[in-house]
Amino acid sequence: MKKITIFILCILIVLISGCTFETSNVEDLPYNTVKIFTSDDLKGRLTGTEGNDKALEYLQKALEDIGLKSYHEDSYFHEYVQTVYHPYKQEHSFIITFEDNTTKECKYGNEYLDPYLMDYVVDCPVTLNTDDEDLKNRVIVLDEKHNVNNFKGKVKAILIKKKYFFKNLKEKREGTPIIQINDELYKILKDKKVKNVAIKSIYNSEKKKAKNVVGIIPGENRKKALVFSAHLDHVGWAGDKIFKGAVDNASGVAVLLDLSKRLKEYSDNNPLYMDIVICFFNGEESGLNGSSAFVKDIKGKYEYIYNINVDCVGMKGERNLKIDNDSKINYELVKNLRDEFSKYNISFVTGVSTDISDHYSFIENNICAINIEQSNVNKNGEGIHTIKDTIELVDFDYLHKVVKALYDFTIHNNGKTYNFGEGDSTNKTDIYSDMKLFNQLIEIQSKENLEYNKYKIIKHKDRFFQITGIPSFEKVEKVKEYYSDISFIQKIGDYELKNITIGEKGYELGIREVKDVDVSNLDVSKAYERNLSKDNIESIFMEYEKNIERFSIEISRGNENIDHIYKTYNLIPITVEGVEYLLMEQKLGKVKIGIYKKVNIDHKSYYVTIYYFGKDYKEINGVSYPDNNVDDLSRLIKQIDYRKLIKGLSI
Repeated sequence: MKKITIFILCILIVLISGCTFETSNVEDLPYNTVKIFTSDDLKGRLTGTEGNDKALEYLQKALEDIGLKSYHEDSYFHEYVQTVYHPYKQEHSFIITFEDNTTKECKYGNEYLDPYLMDYVVDCPVTLNTDDEDLKNRVIVLDEKHNVNNFKGKVKAILIKKKYFFKNLKEKREGTPIIQINDELYKILKDKKVKNVAIKSIYNSEKKKAKNVVGIIPGENRKKALVFSAHLDHVGWAGDKIFKGAVDNASGVAVLLDLSKRLKEYSDNNPLYMDIVICFFNGEESGLNGSSAFVKDIKGKYEYIYNINVDCVGMKGERNLKIDNDSKINYELVKNLRDEFSKYNISFVTGVSTDISDHYSFIENNICAINIEQSNVNKNGEGIHTIKDTIELVDFDYLHKVVKALYDFTIHNNGKTYNFGEGDSTNKTDIYSDMKLFNQLIEIQSKENLEYNKYKIIKHKDRFFQITGIPSFEKVEKVKEYYSDISFIQKIGDYELKNITIGEKGYELGIREVKDVDVSNLDVSKAYERNLSKDNIESIFMEYEKNIERFSIEISRGNENIDHIYKTYNLIPITVEGVEYLLMEQKLGKVKIGIYKKVNIDHKSYYVTIYYFGKDYKEINGVSYPDNNVDDLSRLIKQIDYRKLIKGLSI
């Protein structure tokens, strides 16, 4: 049976790609799958394209030949509708006009690329001078050491040099356009006399039917299900550059396909207690479209579900797996997974990530779900979502171990249930740990546009939240309207105070969940007045700027952040003018971020955190971090009278 199934799968591979393979060993299934999914023929598997359709066809035939039952009576496909952006239907142009009035038309995907989907039209001069007096009317050209965040809102657009372009399907409809350029284009803009650039991107969308691929290994109890999932789509192509998505997420698809084959063979003689549902989701890259539609459907078919999602595993050189849950972690599930992975010498950490995958669609519906991914998949700008994410990046021995660990977990925990949020009661969960929910609430808060001293009660996804006015202020006078006896130092050296954010007890940026309170008599359309007290202020965050340089100071009355600081930074003692401080060195990348110090004034303890954002930056895992030296930080400290600052705040 095993040899027949593998032979059929190899025939599928030949039909779809024209490739042949020398062996039919079971260990080749992950390799063959990744090879097909990263072929030029599939062109990056973008939802709504022919390449994505071919991936769907491959998976449908593979599940059928392995012997899984189809999700619907007559089909492995679960259909839904989503917004798609076909590369051939988008409008891109980049024309450079030189001082001699000659022009150059740049090629999208090869010489420049938008990292996100954003409409913009820019037509103006360029500058490489970060201190240009007319920045607001210029397109600025930057190299990798600069942080684009320092220029957002200050220029017409940002051109940033990248060794390898990053492609994302996230929509951004506001803000400063950011355009990646290659080294050759950077040199042209730097060395030649450029008069003007005219750059345009217009993204045209359409609604199209899309499909997930779903198969089932029936269990004895057809009312309960363990759902294994991995997304099959990727970000497609730009120009003649294909983003092949080997690690993201051909690797996860390969793991699930091999796992489903092993579990099906086991269940033929040893029926499993509950259904095993194997899901290959579409539309993950564009916003979890496929999984969101699927969860709404499957909820009505089962009384109990839990989900294990696999997204980005098996990258060469990266041994650690991260088991990630964006909301309430079920510690029993984590422990059981750790026990199985450790047998194959796979170590992992658990935590909350700002990046979400398809498991979140289950979490949003109060279904226990967890994501398995690899640490450092950005690989310092040469990993996922770049053209470097090819089959050469995948460690197949590692993938086989992941398959075996998940197989062992399923067999050894056959029939076990894991409920949403069960586990260690000491685990602190709040709205900030659920990044997608928190961002949704921030958007609602922005639209409400309340005064700081007002609040509303809103209902969101069957939960109630109190939302105040946004606690950030650009002017000291506005803060003093609410807290008259607080004073600020408006200028430190050449740096001017630009923003103040108030942190209150129990709130995260003016948002908190309302629990165990009767809200039935509250009008959700009405804004209520709230009593403000300086006693409720927990921290004050101040941002100072000088041209493109800036630093921030957070004064806190509590040390709630101390665990985060110790986990994230190496704290190195330094002495400046006879006073001891702790230098915060990022553990990942060894960059020096800022300074931390505990200060005692009038029998009260305060915690001072200073972050410095200078001119030099270092990219780590696709994120730009300030790369400061001790001398720069020492010069900054000498200018800050933090005791005077704390006394003025008088919190």
